[in-house]
This record gives sequence, structure tokens and C-alpha cells, in this order.
Amino acid sequence: MTDKHLRRLGQDYGDAFLELLPKGQAWPKNPGSTLDLASRGLVEYWGYVDGDAADLLERESDPRATTPPQPPYQPSGLLPDWERNWGLPDPCYDAPTGINERQRALIDRMTMIGAQSREWFIWFADYIGYTITITEYRTFVVGMDRVGDARVKGDGSVPMYNEWGNPWYNPHGDLLALDELSEFPYYGLGPPENRYYWTVHVEDPKLVWFRVSDGIVGVDPHLRIETFDELECVLNRWKPAHTEIIFDYSGVSEQPTLTLSANIVAENAPRGTVVGIFDVEGPYRGVPGFFLADSSNGMFEIHDGNKLVVAGDVDYETATEHDIVVMPGNIEPIIGYVPFTILVTDVDDLLPVITSPSTVNNLENTVLSLSLTSNKPVVWSIFGGADAAKFELVGTTLRWYEDATKNYEAPDDSNADRAYVITIRATDAVLHTVDQTITVTVTDVAEMRGIMTAFGPGGIVLVQPILNVPRDANAGGVMFNL
Repeated sequence: MTDKHLRRLGQDYGDAFLELLPKGQAWPKNPGSTLDLASRGLVEYWGYVDGDAADLLERESDPRATTPPQPPYQPSGLLPDWERNWGLPDPCYDAPTGINERQRALIDRMTMIGAQSREWFIWFADYIGYTITITEYRTFVVGMDRVGDARVKGDGSVPMYNEWGNPWYNPHGDLLALDELSEFPYYGLGPPENRYYWTVHVEDPKLVWFRVSDGIVGVDPHLRIETFDELECVLNRWKPAHTEIIFDYSGVSEQPTLTLSANIVAENAPRGTVVGIFDVEGPYRGVPGFFLADSSNGMFEIHDGNKLVVAGDVDYETATEHDIVVMPGNIEPIIGYVPFTILVTDVDDLLPVITSPSTVNNLENTVLSLSLTSNKPVVWSIFGGADAAKFELVGTTLRWYEDATKNYEAPDDSNADRAYVITIRATDAVLHTVDQTITVTVTDVAEMRGIMTAFGPGGIVLVQPILNVPRDANAGGVMFNL
């Protein structure tokens, strides 16, 4: 607990200043007077300076509580000064970012008393977050060692001694406990120089968890898996100078990883569209469940336990990517929060417009060849219409079914009015569709049916072709003009 420093307020400095001024009627010091207000305005700032100095003495002089400057609220943090004076950050470590980690590194540097014993190296590795065992070597010595030596099991006596009066240890360097197997015999054949080597067996990686009281939101990750570089650096610095360390990572278990089968979604994808499926790869125990810690403002959801689906309006022009954070639960070892970036692909928002005519006249007994056109590339299809069966599409050309022709005198449309109705559909690459109803009207043409002869004035023979001409609706017969 830090010592408390006597604090003086701005009012205290104002009172002291007024007491130092001369006395008399020319120096009216009564509260609210011009002299009183002016004096306090000049000196009461020192109350803030006094408080800041007290903070320095109470907090910043204690390495357990010192903090970095955090302007404008705490501009006087001295943690960087402490670190500079004690040679921090340590070159063996990545510079710690959390305040608690930096304070702990400072205290360790100031107070740690090292050693070069096996037990101390195991303890220190555990202190910085690693589980290790150490194997030392020496050559076989006749009279001290014997063929057939093997591991022994603890009988409950602590310590348990071998026949030469030396205590038995487990692979972690602790005294052998009941039913616990001892370390392997560490002697073997070879030159005497073998005793200058020792092996550090690393069992698990270092996990650093975010703590609300120690970490900084936006700076410290929820979980960080450290590499082994710092362990090797520190042990190589403190090992006996005449020895060499062999680092063994064969016992490090593979860590499971969280995967997402796909991370791309097209803009304007409807809600409920599946983006990808979460899974856990690698060894783990339990049945994984997946939870969104950050859904990018509700843009995504998890359905059916592991499917990432669209839950908002995905628009490429608004955002080309979205960051989400996922945490798998119900498994061991714990993975922690994992970030993913969902990419949004641009989609053509221009709707198709059919530019070919919607009404067409077709002379009877002639083929129909209507070229369908649009403002963009589309795929054409027959969508409906009362006379759809009378047409066919060949590429972009609409024609009579089987390239036939129509007879004006024998209409076969749905209501026999010689106006054939069909609905065609245009579909673009992103499945936008537009429909158009087209009416094809079959028109009549004049046709010669025979020759009519008649006698005119003076016995002249008149010849007139008989044509397929419109009938007179009133007369009910065919009119001829001779």
C-alpha cells in the first residue's frame, strides 16, 4: 500500500497567499473583494499542481501502480520512465501492451533473484506461462550406475531416496509423490562432454487471456498464443555459460483452429443466405458451438449451430467488407475469439429493359422473325401468354412454332381474332427479370383465285382476275368493277 501524501487544495493556496499580503485598509481581504478574487485567481491553480504531485508520490513512485501517460486526464504517468531506467522492454520478449503486463515485467526486473538450478528454471518457465521438464546428461560411471536402471514409482515417502541417498524427482523436477513415476535415467554412453548439454522439453504453449481490470479494450486481444522465442531467449541468457540447451517441442499438443468454409457474399443477397459453415480442425474435446461476439452491427447471424447467414442489407457501395468475431464454445482446449473478414462482391444493379417492339404485324403465309433486344445481355425465354404454344425461340429470334406460317383465312389463335399473344422474359446474369407481352397480328394479302370473263358492249370479251379481296360487309358478296 502506497503512503498517502498531504494534499492542499487551491483554496488553501489562496488563503496562504492572502496571509502573506500587507495588512491595512488599503489591502481589503474580505471574501468577495477585488483583492480576494484576484489573488485566488492567480494562485488557486497550484491546488491542481499539488494534487498532481501527490499522485506522482502516491501512485507513480510505486512500480506496482505506475501507469503510462493518458492525456488529458492523466498526463503524468511515469511507467515509460521506470521502463527506460530498468532496461525495458526486455529484448527477449515482445514489448507487452497491457498495463498489467508492463507493471509485472518491471517488478520482475527489480525483484527477481535468479539461480542456475534445474528447479529454478522449471519454476521460471511456469512463471512466464510455460510448462517444461528438464533432462540432464552424464556418462555412465561404473560403481555409481548399473545396467537395467529404470524409472521407479513413488512409495508415498517424501522425499523418496535412491540407494545412494539422492532424492527421486518426477519429470517436472518435483519430489516424487505417491504412485508417481520418476524421471528417466539421464546417463548414457558417450564422451564426458555430454554433461555440458541439457534438454528443455516444452509441453504446452503460453496462453495470455484478456482481463477486464488489466487489459486495454481495442489494444489487447481476448486470447494470445505466445511463441517459444521468449523462453529460448531467457533460458539461453541465464544458463550456465559452459552449457548448451537443446529445446524439445515434440510434446507440444497441436492447437485446434476455427475455420469458415467461405467468406464471400454477393451484395443484395437475401436474408438467410448461407455465407459459410464454421468448423474446428485439429484435436479437441467436446461438441463445438459457435457464438458471434461481433456480428458487424447485426449484419450476420449463426443458424443451425454452425451456419453463418446474412441478417442485414448487404450493399457493396456501402461497405466492401465486414469484420466479425466468433468464439467456439463447449470444447477444450479453448480457442478464444477468432476474427474473420467477410468480403462483399459487386453485383450489377442495372435492371434489364426490353427494347424490341411489343406489337408486330405479320403478313399471312410468311415466316415470322422478330429479333428480341435489351439494354444489356440477357437470356430469353417464353414465360406465358394465351398463344405461347404457337411460338418458339431460337436464340434471340421469336418465330412461329417449327418456323411455320399463318393463314389469315384460317386463324388458330386462342380467340380467332388473328392477334397472337405471347409473354417473353429477359433474365440477366444476376437473375433480375423483366417480362414483355408481345402481340403478333396476322394481316391479309390479296390472292388470285381464278379468272372471270364477261361480254361487254359490242361483243367485246372482258377478262378479270378473281382476287382474295376484302368482302363488302353490307352486300354480303364480292364486288367487282369492270
